[in-house]
Amino acid sequence: MAAFFKHILPCNSSKFSLQDIISKATSVEKPIIVLLDGITDPHNLGAIIRSAEIFNVSGIVLPKHESVTLNATVAKVSAGAINYVPVCIVNNLNSAIQTLKENGYWVVDGTWQDGETFELKCDCKVMAKGLPDCDNVFA
Repeated sequence: MAAFFKHILPCNSSKFSLQDIISKATSVEKPIIVLLDGITDPHNLGAIIRSAEIFNVSGIVLPKHESVTLNATVAKVSAGAINYVPVCIVNNLNSAIQTLKENGYWVVDGTWQDGETFELKCDCKVMAKGLPDCDNVFA
């Protein structure tokens, strides 16, 4: 079974660019693109990909360095979702964020503060387009 996943993964890992994911997202009413930083456990990445497929995420963006690679463990834990959720690997996550902002995406950052508190931050530079202010986004 592991040989099967190893055969599929190189196609998936090199096939999608950030622009491909943005293009796919235009066909969705409320597109979501997930950017992950610091994910080093393949089981966690597989579970995230599996959840992303359930929530109709348009794509996942991973940094090339200091992140788990797409491998057989990720594919197995994703339970096949890796075949439905495009995964893009970028050299620079900050450049990917800037590209998404230029394409009208909001950037929401979720961070664990003290191991117990989860803080969400919203980049409000898109408010010029007449969208609601960030204080009301998560109400």
